[in-house]
Amino acid sequence: MVKRRKIDTGKVVDEIDKIYPCRKVQTQQLCALLDPSLPSPPAVIVYGLEATGKSLLTRSILEKLSGAEEGDEEAEAEDEDEDEDEDDDDDDGDDSEEGIGGSLTYSWVACNECITSRHLTERIASTVRERVLGGGEEQETSGDPIWNMRAENSNTLAVVLGKVFECDRRNRAEADERVGKHILVLDRIDRQRELTPLLLAGLARLGETHKRLTVIFILSAPSPRHLSLPSLPHIHFPPYTKDEIITILLLNPLLLHAPSDPGHPPPTPEEDLEESLFVYPRFLATVWESQAKSTARTLVRFKQVSDSLWDEFVRPIREGEYGTRDFSKLFVKQKEMFRREENIVDYVIGGSTATSTTTTTTTTTKDGEVESTTITTTTANPNPNPNSNSNSIIHDLPTYSRYILIASYLASYNPSAKDYTFFMKSVLPTSGRGGRRGPRGGGTRATANANRKITRRLLGPQPFLLERMWAIFHSIVPRPVPSSVELQMQVATLTSLRLLGRVGVNADPLEGAAKWRVNVGWEYVRGLARSVRFEIEGYLVQE
Repeated sequence: MVKRRKIDTGKVVDEIDKIYPCRKVQTQQLCALLDPSLPSPPAVIVYGLEATGKSLLTRSILEKLSGAEEGDEEAEAEDEDEDEDEDDDDDDGDDSEEGIGGSLTYSWVACNECITSRHLTERIASTVRERVLGGGEEQETSGDPIWNMRAENSNTLAVVLGKVFECDRRNRAEADERVGKHILVLDRIDRQRELTPLLLAGLARLGETHKRLTVIFILSAPSPRHLSLPSLPHIHFPPYTKDEIITILLLNPLLLHAPSDPGHPPPTPEEDLEESLFVYPRFLATVWESQAKSTARTLVRFKQVSDSLWDEFVRPIREGEYGTRDFSKLFVKQKEMFRREENIVDYVIGGSTATSTTTTTTTTTKDGEVESTTITTTTANPNPNPNSNSNSIIHDLPTYSRYILIASYLASYNPSAKDYTFFMKSVLPTSGRGGRRGPRGGGTRATANANRKITRRLLGPQPFLLERMWAIFHSIVPRPVPSSVELQMQVATLTSLRLLGRVGVNADPLEGAAKWRVNVGWEYVRGLARSVRFEIEGYLVQE
């Protein structure tokens, strides 16, 4: 009989809860399922929306449990001395309870980085092999067949893992060590490009084939039909609430750096932290109610929005105009900053943390004077002039409405024959032996140049079909956007604003063959294109 050594999971839960609060229930569930001294299920489903701490908490728990094994070596040695005779008599029992009482190891595979299904299975095989057997250059070049085995699909992957675990069992038996369980974590498995139901079901049954293996699937929204296995434990990570987000951000608050009173020494770091903890929670609650409640509900987005607004909000305190206890007066003074969309729009468009670069250049003014200016390029906290015309162009419309207007402008001012050139990745087939299509009617190139038409921009917008505009829209949007009622509602809103219009007096809005025309000019569309970082000049026909 194998001596089962207990792990103090309560201590592990308390340590992790101090570092990552508001996830104690999920931590207790994972620690109970992955306890090295207790049996584990063949597969575990960890699911939740983006930025809810699934991967971070799972990795932290596995590191703690594997580290706890190393910290309990002395206790394990005492247990082995007391039960040495019993362990020698029950060597056959190790195989029946394989994975219980030994050390815990884990392998982490980022499935979103794998292109094909074979790439995924090969990555799993190599990661588990190196983690279990301690792979190195010497072992990989030793000529052992186990290091040259390939995992082309889920069936061969099960064979490779069986060979790996068998080799590890023999090595541990020679060293008189216990065989522990191994955790295989498949992070973002739902973002794998060639994920099929057969492959997913095969990966879920690896834990049934190998008793010491437990597979953890980390995904956003599980489907009960994918794994084809009943009664698998599911651990849900719900989105953070307002109080939970504020609690997490207060672990590392932004400092106020308030000035000292005249005739008094500057505040100490402890005093500055105390004053910051009075203002910062109220500021976070204000940001949540004004902007982040409907546009930046995740922890990462909310932190980016609040960090970009903090310096501007506390500037009157740093200048000595208001005190730290005058939060209501400060909010009334700075309430306009919570009505702007610069901080949230830039994140929705850019999709990454903004960076700033400062360079010094020499420019020439309109009066002919030469002066040296410092240009600072920043995208995290833009501060445009609210009275300028460009600010009204950039921030009047939602993001997809801007792309709809840009696509409508391209459909109005570009001929339909040029859509293949600008918006398709494949190359059109050429006609004729020479590979080029000459002018129609047998004319020469000089005749074609003589009959060149006026620039289409000077002729005004031309009518276009709505299907053509949607095709251009989906080709210029940086991320795939499914067709939905919300997009159609934005077209209706643009029509009510007279930025788009249907051609014809009796045009039926439900008729598919109805034609449309854009009602905005070049300067307006160019401002919209620059606001979403789209180079519209490269998609217009220059005639």
